Amino acid sequence: MKLGIWFDMEDADAWKKRQTNGAFFDADLVTGICDTFCSKIRNAGYFAGIYASYSWWWFGSWGLIQNSVSSYGRWIAHWGNGDGTMQIDLAGFGHLHQYTCTPLDRDVMYVDPSHFSK
Repeated sequence: MKLGIWFDMEDADAWKKRQTNGAFFDADLVTGICDTFCSKIRNAGYFAGIYASYSWWWFGSWGLIQNSVSSYGRWIAHWGNGDGTMQIDLAGFGHLHQYTCTPLDRDVMYVDPSHFSK
């Protein structure tokens, strides 16, 4: 697992929301889910990270994924306008950044890949 194991914290089909009787979009619950997954991965000896939309991260006073999980990797989806250009530099916020391009999404890695093999 050269780039670690990443937890995709999305709910595009509302499955997570349905399983929690609508309580999924609570910051403590979302953060707890991320921490539980990532701590198990880390305890198994792998680099652990969380993939989520930029708006889900707790930058300042908003978001669903709180700073208490900041010791795990951050793969931030910030799609921009879809023309294939990176709209924002997220080097100060995460390890990876996904943005939209046609026909495939693009990613930028802000760290040396050896960082993930710790």
